[in-house]
Amino acid sequence: MKNVYGVEHCEQIDQSQSNLNDLYNRVDSLVNVIDRDERLVIVNSIDESNSLLQLFSEEGVFEENYQLYQLSGDSTNTCNTDYGFTSTTGHLYVYKELSLPFQFNEPVGENQQQHMAFLQMKEHLIAEEQGSSTIYYVDRQQQELIEGIARAYKIGVTFL
Repeated sequence: MKNVYGVEHCEQIDQSQSNLNDLYNRVDSLVNVIDRDERLVIVNSIDESNSLLQLFSEEGVFEENYQLYQLSGDSTNTCNTDYGFTSTTGHLYVYKELSLPFQFNEPVGENQQQHMAFLQMKEHLIAEEQGSSTIYYVDRQQQELIEGIARAYKIGVTFL
């Protein structure tokens, strides 16, 4: 799980391809772009995000900015795209304001109770990120549900 930032510009009706190319050249000279998805420019830092916000605002094309979780290449998206997207380069991103990452306190499968809890939680997962320990993502509003399932099965989860 890596925190990144996305700044989206709107599409202007009178925006010619040369003007769009000029804007992208200015973006590339201003910040280190790590990824793009249509009109969304993704960068590593809040400072770069603020620089893009300022540029897009000055140009009258600022639409929205987002805090995102960039998931590793071993991640799977198990829910609808309301919570995230796969960029044109194939990277998976989840909107931070909509999602809540958590981990099991013990590796999944350590005991029957944990396995049963996971099966119940699985239907609520937005994404799953494999790594040294798996990180699961659910809708931010489902924290109490996940805590309740964990309590019912007497297992521990930690929200990140």
